[in-house]
Amino acid sequence: MLKQIPYGISSFKDLRDENMYYIDKTKYIENLEIKPRYQFFIRPRRFGKSLFLTMLETYYDIYEKDNFQKYFGDLYIGKNPTPNANKYLILPISFADVISDQGKDKLIESFDEIVCREIDKCIQKYSKILKRKELPDDKTSAIYALGFLRGIAQAVNAKVLILIDEYDNFANNIMTNNKDLYYALTHQDGY
Repeated sequence: MLKQIPYGISSFKDLRDENMYYIDKTKYIENLEIKPRYQFFIRPRRFGKSLFLTMLETYYDIYEKDNFQKYFGDLYIGKNPTPNANKYLILPISFADVISDQGKDKLIESFDEIVCREIDKCIQKYSKILKRKELPDDKTSAIYALGFLRGIAQAVNAKVLILIDEYDNFANNIMTNNKDLYYALTHQDGY
């Protein structure tokens, strides 16, 4: 059977499970680990940023340890793993659905909802490690949720890797269409 070209596929595991063509970018993992802790990738749309993030998610996820050979065995990093392979709890967040065209309050509400939802999913996924089953229902602030996750992870000596996708989606919309809102959100006391 001929391999397929994975146009529009942003899931590394799906791509590998379906034996599609993959240009090995796993060598960049070594480079990322010697760079500063916070990385910011700027590339055009449809350039593989989401696929790259799901590859990192699979590589670093503590729950993917048993699948390391399956997904990475024939790739560069499979032959040259770093000490950080499969050592983290992963918090993937996509800001693709942030509502940025209905004012400041709606933007903040949707941002908080997205962050809290993804943190809740993270806590549920790693509940055996974190010794918690969910984020408290009465807390709906992204800042609170991040602090809560940090606290329960530190309590069990676990490390969380946050992978953020589509960060530019709502930010570009605000900068282009509502400069006053942009300045209100990003000034010294802004959200």
